[in-house]
Amino acid sequence: MNGKVYLVIGAVSASHTIIGLGTNKEFEVGDVSILKGPDHTEIHINQISDVTSTSVYDILMHLSSRLPKNIV
Repeated sequence: MNGKVYLVIGAVSASHTIIGLGTNKEFEVGDVSILKGPDHTEIHINQISDVTSTSVYDILMHLSSRLPKNIV
């Protein structure tokens, strides 16, 4: 969000994830965030897997079909 990296502080469940924004007040409901994308290539799906103790397969296969996906 706004080119910055924020921590995921809540487990991904169904189609919801809780992101810690701290005291930052510049966001509004409906703002777009990117879980994984070309903005931050240092964030790798294997790193997300390690931190969440979840397999890469489970992460990718359980993304909601309602999430927009852009192939780059």
